[in-house]
Amino acid sequence: RQIVAFAREARILRAPGIYGPNRLPIDRLREGTPILDDADGGWSNRIHIDDLAAIAWLAGSQTLSHNLYNASDGHPTGLGVYYDTLAHMLDVAPPPRISWAEAEQRFSAMRLSFLRESRRLSNQRLRDDSGYEFAFADFRDGLAASLKAEPPLD
Repeated sequence: RQIVAFAREARILRAPGIYGPNRLPIDRLREGTPILDDADGGWSNRIHIDDLAAIAWLAGSQTLSHNLYNASDGHPTGLGVYYDTLAHMLDVAPPPRISWAEAEQRFSAMRLSFLRESRRLSNQRLRDDSGYEFAFADFRDGLAASLKAEPPLD
């Protein structure tokens, strides 16, 4: 509200889990780092970095009807689905699952704060107001493209 009060033309983009080349939890998967079980967790929203960049450009260069937009791919899933999909693509074991009680013992305060933010975000307003067509509306395609763009391991 303070930003909009200061600059009525401001566009605020609420960007959830940003992923893309060099922004994937590959090391965590290879190390077998556990994740919160979806039964204890909530929803995970994400956006590919290329889509976020395009949306940011669009929001700064077009007149849009609203000031606040969810800049997400519009397909929330459990966090486990995301990690399991990436693990399959990397041909590694899916990460072990832990309960919320165990996560509170093992995870940092910052990581726990992200896990508490369980929401199913809709990007309908963004799509209606801008007409934007996502390059990676399905995170599976975005993960595949991101892995192709990753530099090879030493």
